[in-house]
Amino acid sequence: MTALSTINSIPLSFSHCIPDPLIVFDPIEGKVLFANDLFAFLLEYSIPELMKKRITDLDLHIPDLLTWQAQTTALKHNGRVQTQSLYRKKNGDMLPVEISTVFCRDATECVVSVVHDISQFIKQTEKISISLQEKEHLLKEIHHRVKNNLQTISSLLSLGSKKIKSESVLNVLQESQNRIHAIATVHEILYKSDMAGRVDMSKYLKYLIASLIDSFGPLAKGVNVNLNTQKLFFLMDTAMPCGLIVNELITNAIQHAFTKDTAVKVIDIALYQNTDGQITLSVKDSGVGFHPDNENEEVSVGLKMVTILAKQLDGELKRDDGEGTTFRVLFNAPDVIKEEE
Repeated sequence: MTALSTINSIPLSFSHCIPDPLIVFDPIEGKVLFANDLFAFLLEYSIPELMKKRITDLDLHIPDLLTWQAQTTALKHNGRVQTQSLYRKKNGDMLPVEISTVFCRDATECVVSVVHDISQFIKQTEKISISLQEKEHLLKEIHHRVKNNLQTISSLLSLGSKKIKSESVLNVLQESQNRIHAIATVHEILYKSDMAGRVDMSKYLKYLIASLIDSFGPLAKGVNVNLNTQKLFFLMDTAMPCGLIVNELITNAIQHAFTKDTAVKVIDIALYQNTDGQITLSVKDSGVGFHPDNENEEVSVGLKMVTILAKQLDGELKRDDGEGTTFRVLFNAPDVIKEEE
């Protein structure tokens, strides 16, 4: 019994029982050796019409016999291949298909393909893709508008501060502007991000630190801020509290940790994922150290905010007093994405 009379040991007389469109080709000439009724119906041919065709007449991705012979040689070694292609229907329309192909070795060698119409799947995939793109565009536009609204609020605070003479009130307004900017920057990064819904923390903290130093003007003169962070991407609910914590601790360090006699003014900021998956955010200054007895109201408010923000992260806040002060927040971020350096 030859390969023309059997397909995978199934007699051709029973081919009408095969529940999928099936076609058999010659591995050298690409001629159609057999096709069942389902395949003929799929491409709207009659069986006699198909028997006059070659693979190059049907498969758009196989333009010539050299391509076909190269594919059958590879198939002969691999045994089975599953691919996607475009088949030409009788009326010239293109039909996206998924093809499962095997190389049969019998008295005569042949290539047997089971073909499935995937046009509906392609249409649904395209609809989903378009819908996702529309939603992503809408989300980006929301972030952009929120950022603009926050910048408007910051500008109004700046205008109002020009009429205020009290230095303590001016400081409160400046700190409020910095906090608003820390939030607005998250929305700005999300608006520009290629990774939907996630904040590149290295970029975020870099922008935030530069803005903070600039906002303090002469008070921040001589202060060096070192940033050491892994390439971590947080969701907004995690990124924003982290940014605000950094904002508060840098503010406290610039305003209270350094004196006129402080020779070296350094703030070290680190953000990294530990081997156990936990995240560590640390802010260390080289200032005079933390002295609770001398704690003033401004410092107290800032640290209360840091404590609240650490709780928002479900994290643990630690403080080390020695040469300067180090604050560490340890927390879990199960949705974090870490990009290898």
